[in-house]
Amino acid sequence: MFVHEEGFLRKNYELTLDLPYDKIVEISQKGKHELDFTDVKEKKYVFVTSDISISHVEDSLKELAHR
Repeated sequence: MFVHEEGFLRKNYELTLDLPYDKIVEISQKGKHELDFTDVKEKKYVFVTSDISISHVEDSLKELAHR
């Protein structure tokens, strides 16, 4: 599940993708700020961030997807 967060004192959250971790079959890093992943139906998704390390996101997703 990916949630977009906005605001400083008053947070707003928007669900951007509801995909169970066990449905992710492939994860690959594209550059410093982009991560591509594929689900079991071969649908492709792109995750882009500049707030946190994309390699940290990739490692976390791989760990969660293989539980």
